[in-house]
Amino acid sequence: YALTIGELAQFFSTENHINAQLHVIPMKNWHRNYFFESTGSRWVPPSPNLRTLKGAILYPGLEILQNAGVSVGRGTETPFEEIGAPWINGEE
Repeated sequence: YALTIGELAQFFSTENHINAQLHVIPMKNWHRNYFFESTGSRWVPPSPNLRTLKGAILYPGLEILQNAGVSVGRGTETPFEEIGAPWINGEE
């Protein structure tokens, strides 16, 4: 959606006629085309299984595969960066 969380809150408030009294503080030295690495910020894992930025990016798409019996790498060194199941042949 390409919005900051503050911009998203303002959008929902306006579109849903909530008219919340929001005060969004703009970030300094930030540009819309920045990806996390461009910010110079330190990565802080939001969960023990989301250790890397790559895992956090892949998480929304891979998490849903668990319902199909696919392992998403929990318990490995790279959770959410690899998948596996007895019926998946990685060589094919």
